[in-house]
Amino acid sequence: MKHAFSHALSWYRGEFTHNGEYNNINLVDNGSFSVAALAMLGDEEKVTQAGLEILRGSYRKLQNTLRFFTEDGSWPEGPHYWQYGTEFLFFKMAAMHRTLGTDYGLAELEGVKESGEYPLHLWGPGGFFNFYDSATPNVHPQTLWMADFYDQPHIAWYAGELTRRKGAFSPYYLLFYRPGMFDELPPSLDRTFTGIESISMRSGWTNLNDTFASVKGFNDTLLSHIDMDAGTFVFDALGERWATDLGMENYNLPGFWDYAGGQRWTYYRKGAQGQNVMIMNPESNPVFMQDYDARAPLVRSASKPRGAFGIIDLTERYPKDALSYRRGLMLTGDRQQLIVQDEFDLKSSSELYWFMHTEAHIEVLGSGQEAVLTQKDKKLYVKMLDAPEGAAFSEMMAQPLEGTPNPSGQTVNHGIRKLVVHMAGANRGRLSLWMVPLTEEAPLPEEVPEFRSLDDWSIPDGPMQERDRLPEVNSILVDGSALAGFDPQRTYYEWTVPYDQRSKVPEIGVVSDFDAAVIHAEGIPGKTYIDVTDPSNPGVRNRYTVALVPGPLIGDPPPGHRLPIQEVTASASPQASYGYTPDKTIDGDYETRWTSEGSHWIQYDLGENRKVGAVSIAFFSGETRRSYFTVTASTDGVHWNTVYPDGLSSGTTAQPEVFQFPEVTARFIRINGSGNTSNQWNNYTEVGIFRPMNGNGWGRGQ
Repeated sequence: MKHAFSHALSWYRGEFTHNGEYNNINLVDNGSFSVAALAMLGDEEKVTQAGLEILRGSYRKLQNTLRFFTEDGSWPEGPHYWQYGTEFLFFKMAAMHRTLGTDYGLAELEGVKESGEYPLHLWGPGGFFNFYDSATPNVHPQTLWMADFYDQPHIAWYAGELTRRKGAFSPYYLLFYRPGMFDELPPSLDRTFTGIESISMRSGWTNLNDTFASVKGFNDTLLSHIDMDAGTFVFDALGERWATDLGMENYNLPGFWDYAGGQRWTYYRKGAQGQNVMIMNPESNPVFMQDYDARAPLVRSASKPRGAFGIIDLTERYPKDALSYRRGLMLTGDRQQLIVQDEFDLKSSSELYWFMHTEAHIEVLGSGQEAVLTQKDKKLYVKMLDAPEGAAFSEMMAQPLEGTPNPSGQTVNHGIRKLVVHMAGANRGRLSLWMVPLTEEAPLPEEVPEFRSLDDWSIPDGPMQERDRLPEVNSILVDGSALAGFDPQRTYYEWTVPYDQRSKVPEIGVVSDFDAAVIHAEGIPGKTYIDVTDPSNPGVRNRYTVALVPGPLIGDPPPGHRLPIQEVTASASPQASYGYTPDKTIDGDYETRWTSEGSHWIQYDLGENRKVGAVSIAFFSGETRRSYFTVTASTDGVHWNTVYPDGLSSGTTAQPEVFQFPEVTARFIRINGSGNTSNQWNNYTEVGIFRPMNGNGWGRGQ
């Protein structure tokens, strides 16, 4: 009891408080302590009395936090901390029902009972709407308990999809799963939530290619884990997320929790610039680009079979600049297209930036009124239906505007770009953007919908038009073996060809109940296409793509090609006390390493200028994740040239990977690391510097 209950009893007796008295940590603490207390009831009188005191105390403490559930089940900290906090809350409730036969009304509290709808409707084919400090896990055992307890199996649909498609599983599923609960479709395609002031809209629940859009406002008094993001949105279509949220940032950054003083908002992922929102006059509002705790209510919404929309009033978020400002999102075109529309009346002539973060390649067309975003074998056509004079699309990196704060230590937003609309001298206007998802080979649309102001938005009556079902293949074969991870609804795959086999194009085959034609790649890299048609409906075609990519060159070159290294240094070695120092990358031991967190370099001095054409890097855990880096070269250690930009390891091996670049004369070589696909750490076990390669072998050189 001393170790299990002492801190809990001190907390309940008022001997101390902590920073989680009101947020998700309250649910975690009270849920955890209650389950532990229930497990020990009856062991002996002293332990039982302590356990009862903990249970009573948990009900008093829970009142601080349960009040933040809204009547419709919304939670103010976003889906990540809904999952984290309610997991322990519902463990408590499940344990009490199991042991005592009651939870004394917790399960029937308004908002608690309804909250199962919250993660369900914030989830789409591209993942959760991960606003705020969010990296929402795919395992939600509490949802299974709620689906059974409340006899609402449909709320577990998303958990079933994550299990079916991603293999998400928790041992707790063995306790809470009931047959059939993963199989009942939710009754509604759309849902609004108060508090976060959001609407989520979709075209369906069963297909990876369904459309999904969600936008949020703000009406919150908890102010925990929030971003400066009122008006931000996500958009999924054709199996891709086109508008993305950047999610979490490093909690250990200086001033990360400083809301009122503003230091939190200087970090890109937390401030307005890192969201899919409009910013106004950034020169005069470099930090407080929105009023972070001001209301942004969902003022009007509609949902019918053929579409849905929501309109958020953002006026209070821009008190210095806006007389009025509203944003609307409409799922239109029988739920296959999206319109994002802003209408504003400003206090003075203003400079505006409209941002949408995306992993897609961006191409601006013509005079800048149209753009095409491309991901894998899909594209998104974006067109201005109405815009202020001079407005035009452009592309920016996911980083702060020049002249605004950009503190060190932030997460690098690898692979993320911004579709931008810049408007100068704007006073009153409307910006209406029409987004149309298309397959790679589809022509751009010629018919454009009529512009309508937000006040005139409506959804037509009648049923949603049925779409032709696309013919699918049962499996794809590569050199006679089934392609791992194949899903008939997913149409794009990458196949890595080993480096020493790249002269031979793999044979791609299919198993299909429909007619299928294979168009083979001519070389590597290259793409093989599979066109599938239904003889009973020949006008409808589905296309699968298998992209053939060359694998990494793995292993050390022949003896004698490695250049000698005289000295190795690094910009940081925060784990030097563990022995993780720069010199460990040239000791020939793959069990030792250099580490650093964030954007840092490791530098190799060759002692004199040499001709250099390649580096090799062995990445710690390189077979489980991919690492980001660049390589720069210098003759004097002062002036640097980038010789290998946008470096990305293969994620397939912990052995050395060789990265080649055009011949350069240099004495110093730097590898500039910026984390990996799992975290922000750089971990190199061995590094080599080599003279230039000649074709596919090692050439002669100095």
